[in-house]
Amino acid sequence: MPPILIEPEPPPVRRQDAEAVGAVRRGDAGRYRELVERYERQVYAVAWSHLGDATLAEEATQEAFIRAYRSLPLLGDGEKFAAWISTIARNLAISLGLRHRRELNNRQRWALEQPVAESPLALDEPACTPEMLRQTLADLPPAHRECLVLYYLEEKSGAEAAAALGLTETALRMRLSRARVALREKLEERLGKSLEQLRPTRSLAPSVMGVVLATSPVKTAGGAGLGATLTAAAGKVLPFKFVAVFLPAVAMAPGLGMAWWMGRSEQRNFRDPQGFRARLHRAFFRRMIWFSVASLLVAFTFGTLIAHSLDLQTFILAVGFFGLLLLTVQIRQLWVNRNRFLLGMFANGLITTCSSLAVGFGLLPLWSFNFAVVLGALVMIPTMRARPMRMDYSLFLRAIQGLLPNDPGAAPGRESTRFRSRTELLAFARFLSERFLTLNYRWAEGGLQLCLPAYQRARFSQLSDVFSLRWRKSSWIQIGWDGTIEAHCGSRDQAEMRADGAAALHPIAELEAQVAAAVQSAWDSLRDGDLATAERQVGQVPDAEVFRVPPTRALAYRVWAVFMFICLAAMIYCQVKVWRIQYRSAKAEPFREQSQAEMKTFQAMIPQQKEMFARINDWSQQQLALRRQVRDVAPGEAEQLQSQIQELQRQIDDEQGNANDLQRQMDTLNTDIRRLQKQFSETINPPAAK
Repeated sequence: MPPILIEPEPPPVRRQDAEAVGAVRRGDAGRYRELVERYERQVYAVAWSHLGDATLAEEATQEAFIRAYRSLPLLGDGEKFAAWISTIARNLAISLGLRHRRELNNRQRWALEQPVAESPLALDEPACTPEMLRQTLADLPPAHRECLVLYYLEEKSGAEAAAALGLTETALRMRLSRARVALREKLEERLGKSLEQLRPTRSLAPSVMGVVLATSPVKTAGGAGLGATLTAAAGKVLPFKFVAVFLPAVAMAPGLGMAWWMGRSEQRNFRDPQGFRARLHRAFFRRMIWFSVASLLVAFTFGTLIAHSLDLQTFILAVGFFGLLLLTVQIRQLWVNRNRFLLGMFANGLITTCSSLAVGFGLLPLWSFNFAVVLGALVMIPTMRARPMRMDYSLFLRAIQGLLPNDPGAAPGRESTRFRSRTELLAFARFLSERFLTLNYRWAEGGLQLCLPAYQRARFSQLSDVFSLRWRKSSWIQIGWDGTIEAHCGSRDQAEMRADGAAALHPIAELEAQVAAAVQSAWDSLRDGDLATAERQVGQVPDAEVFRVPPTRALAYRVWAVFMFICLAAMIYCQVKVWRIQYRSAKAEPFREQSQAEMKTFQAMIPQQKEMFARINDWSQQQLALRRQVRDVAPGEAEQLQSQIQELQRQIDDEQGNANDLQRQMDTLNTDIRRLQKQFSETINPPAAK
């Protein structure tokens, strides 16, 4: 039986790292302090080994912890935090060293800076100074010290040094070898003690946590579950920063995919899949997909630029003023077209515009704008049943396809000289517009002119037809004051007819006469109250003759409605979460402000502490120099030097007492900062109820 392999349990420190990382991902940002305090010496040592400068090493250490916090979702296994943060620190130190290469070359690059609080004499002192070498030599046995001094310092040859010591040259070389080994061991011991004390001059945890809690008051990764694992995997496989640029396009993918599926489903719903309506629908949807992608990307790009150049409230106010312009156009359209689809679009625009203006002028909070967008979409969803789907709304296209009466003289119109009022003309215009047979209207000297949709292509020029009253190249019909109808085929439609060969089979003049006669017959039937006949005269066949299933009961519409409701529910959920975060942030703001104020006080004390230790170091150096002089002067002068040494010692003791008092104040501030940061974190992310 093969032995059972038991996976070794991870060390306690690694388990603690994993627990802290998991807590931070769940929203407890205060637990990040544990990681900072546990690894700041390690990260500082890594940074210093590449920089050799204490100030730059502290800067790299602080930046490494801040970057690690912001990128914590990319760390798949929390037990690997130690190696991960060291890698970040190493890369930062290399980058910082390249930027400060000239500055570092002008310094003593490999100077070990000792912590001033523990060793005042070692401030800015290299690891192996001449004084340290003299002290190390003094600790060696006299025999080893003599041969080293004669051979290296006095620069005597081997024979000369051996003669001076009364030894053979072979014995001298053996003694020199032992002396070198002893000196190396002593120096390594001293250097090891210096490296063991290598650490930042102050704790970096308060500064790091101040930045962390001030810039990221919300959850870092939204949980350490599947999302964090997938994000971490993506970060290891993909160039994540490069991919992040295309995240807006990725966010559009579900909506565009739904639109593509709806288009294919609607095309299959036509009774004649190879007919002209299905063909026009396919062409229209291809253009719509590409146009939607380009429009969304352009809108996102310019919207982002505008939003960054303006504050959010001003940006929403600008959206409101643009909405007012659209509302004026929609009101004009509604004057002749009371279709439910246009009514839904108008209601959506009205809600969004009013909320934009209210938010822009400060009458409503910012979060209410998102709720207005959701409400407008909810109002518009039911009206989508009445959206135009036939793709044959051009009267000239219907004439070519044989949907209009083909005998222009069959319905010459009633002979009457009675003047028609505006109300009568508008009533017939509404009949045509509510069936999407017209785009716009204008009053002319001869009566009411109605702009017609394009022959086949849904061109961008049709938008100008909706907004403008100048239809130089568009098709139109005119309802005269005397009851006569005139039709005009625009140059754009004529060009498309020539392109597909329809103009050769159907002369333009005959088409214009056929359209005018059909509209005239429809008007006469409508005045007689025969709505069904009027619709047949303009080629408005029932839905059952066009679609297999009525569009209002088609699968595509039902799936789209469910998809929209899900999206809106997700928006509402996200908005509620954002509102709760904003509410908690406002509630926690006093803790953050007080913490930042005490942080500034704490940071202001650091230069004072450094100045105190610098003075202690200078006085200690002076005291050391005086003690050396005492050994070489007369007894009378020695007493005077001893009094100066004692005076310096009193100054050192007083300054050390002041430094200790300042350190106690800093420790108290540090404790208060931790307490405030914990209160801030608990307010932002309250602990779950047991």
